Amino acid sequence: MYLPVWRRMVKVIGHSDWLFVGDSKLHSAQNIAEIHRAGGYLLTPLQMTGHIPERFDEWLRQQPKRLTPITLPDAHGSQRRVGRGYEVAYALTWKDPQSGEEEAVPLRVFMVQRDRFKEQQIQDLQRRLTRAQAALKELNGRCCDTATECADLETQAQALLAEHQVTDYLSMQVQWREHQLEKLVGAGRTAASKSFGIRWRTCPVGANLPRFKPLRRPPAGAPMRPTRPGRA
Repeated sequence: MYLPVWRRMVKVIGHSDWLFVGDSKLHSAQNIAEIHRAGGYLLTPLQMTGHIPERFDEWLRQQPKRLTPITLPDAHGSQRRVGRGYEVAYALTWKDPQSGEEEAVPLRVFMVQRDRFKEQQIQDLQRRLTRAQAALKELNGRCCDTATECADLETQAQALLAEHQVTDYLSMQVQWREHQLEKLVGAGRTAASKSFGIRWRTCPVGANLPRFKPLRRPPAGAPMRPTRPGRA
């Protein structure tokens, strides 16, 4: 689609020494190589497909300590900073299917951080963190009777972090507090009719919260303590 349009514009203008600007669909090896071979120039966003995501991570690691400010004139003609960025070099190779010749195109890739987009991302992250923390607090204090229920609750808590897309920013540690409950079972002597029931409860998750040590279950045959002072 883009190459026929570009060729028609070259005929209208009379030469190819001008900048052709398009969206990410313009970023293909054939489009870039054909326009470069004809002496043209183009500006297009990168398509995050194929090997480009891996290249993108590599280019991020090449970020210099000091970024170059990017300014645009405002309504009054004053220069206003809209972002920062840096430039990296990238070589693209395309093989002509008809002639079999390879075309090497040196590209200049501009890594740009827009100020407005950066602020939007920060605000969105803060909202997601707040929602994730509120959802985790709703799980806090729930009781589990079995180890399977404990594992399910921990899985549910981890799923909340993934649901709100904060797994890279919010770490979670589940702590358990074991409660031993005494209850009377049937009639008869109190000491003979008591049994222990184990209940599990989640400890609050986060900073500056108490840490609980689990209580050990008494060994078999150990004497039972009375449920109330003074009872035998």
